[in-house]
Amino acid sequence: MSKKSMLVNIGVSKPDVLLPGEEILGLSLEPGICRLNRGTSFSVPMLTGSIALVLSAVEKEHGTDYRKSIQNTALVKQAIIKSAIKLKDWSIVEQGSGKFNLDGFFDQMMSLDQLPKVQVYPYVLNLTSSSDYFLPFSRQSIYSSMQPLTVEMSISNRRSAHSRIPLAPKYTVLS
Repeated sequence: MSKKSMLVNIGVSKPDVLLPGEEILGLSLEPGICRLNRGTSFSVPMLTGSIALVLSAVEKEHGTDYRKSIQNTALVKQAIIKSAIKLKDWSIVEQGSGKFNLDGFFDQMMSLDQLPKVQVYPYVLNLTSSSDYFLPFSRQSIYSSMQPLTVEMSISNRRSAHSRIPLAPKYTVLS
């Protein structure tokens, strides 16, 4: 997850979040010896452990029934994305929503009223040439006879596993 994402499908912005992927200190097979590990096999358990700890803190603060009522993947993903720290000079294709921020994730989960019920990510597309975050899309000329521009957007609804969008999306040009 710390490796820069490759554009396999045009318009796909992955990873969702960055985690440490190199030089992760862990146990070796020899007693009393530590070794450096790397890869998603070591970084993903760090994220899932962080989620478990934060959900335990939510349960301790608000009670078991409350934790069970809010424990779903959409809500957790919303909180992770909203709390991530964007890295300077990295595009959305390389970093997704940014670097995982445990403190920010904890704060988001403890104050759920600040999270939207439905979230679209990325919530804005800045395709102007001044935006390095949306590379390679922001460097592509847009003209009437071009191939369609495909951009992946994720919609997560923390209240329901099934949703529909009743109206067409509204596109606004920001100046």
